[in-house]
Amino acid sequence: MPPIIELLRNSLGFSGSYLVLGAILWNAIICGMLLKETETGVTNERNFKENRNIDKREEESFGENGKTPILLSFLDISPIRKHPNFVYFVILDTLLYHNFVVWAIFLVSFGKSVGLKPEEAVLLSTAGGVGGCIGKITVVATFYIDRMNALTSSLIPAIICNVGLLGYICSNDEYLLLMCSSLCGFSFAFTESALSGMVPRYVCRFHFRRGSTIFYVTDGIFTQLGCIIAGR
Repeated sequence: MPPIIELLRNSLGFSGSYLVLGAILWNAIICGMLLKETETGVTNERNFKENRNIDKREEESFGENGKTPILLSFLDISPIRKHPNFVYFVILDTLLYHNFVVWAIFLVSFGKSVGLKPEEAVLLSTAGGVGGCIGKITVVATFYIDRMNALTSSLIPAIICNVGLLGYICSNDEYLLLMCSSLCGFSFAFTESALSGMVPRYVCRFHFRRGSTIFYVTDGIFTQLGCIIAGR
């Protein structure tokens, strides 16, 4: 993310770069909303029978070719009303994602502020990216062995991230900062991917697409607001 934003910022300016980034994110969200719903891979069926007929009638009332009304139907908050735990899940995700965006964007600037040369400061972003790749691979392995839960998806990565952030405060040594960046990159990437994969555990099948829309819309909003809030 930092290299892309830096490239856009140099050519379009700060406001223009975030406008382009926001447009890309919202385009991805809308495309995801139009994907055809699958019939498999569904968990959390507690409210399945209760909601099935209601939600099916709502979608059928728009017609098979009415994409615009279907898009508007996703703006309701039925997943929040029918699945209270989903509210806490979304709040957790938005807070974590906000922290990730702020960390990623200001990482190189932070390196310069502690006395690193520009070519050394950019290595902090590289170390974070390497840690992020390892984190995503670890997520796949964790899901594969069926060990993904609230503890492994949130608490453990949060502890790892806090250790990395404390390292930024304790020392300005380049190698320690690189290690801290790797830890933070690992934890943020792991948590982001893990929470995305756990959405079906918090909503039933007929609220999955709407729940996913809420989930990714909040991610998009906090991506755009991350630097604005932190900068102020």
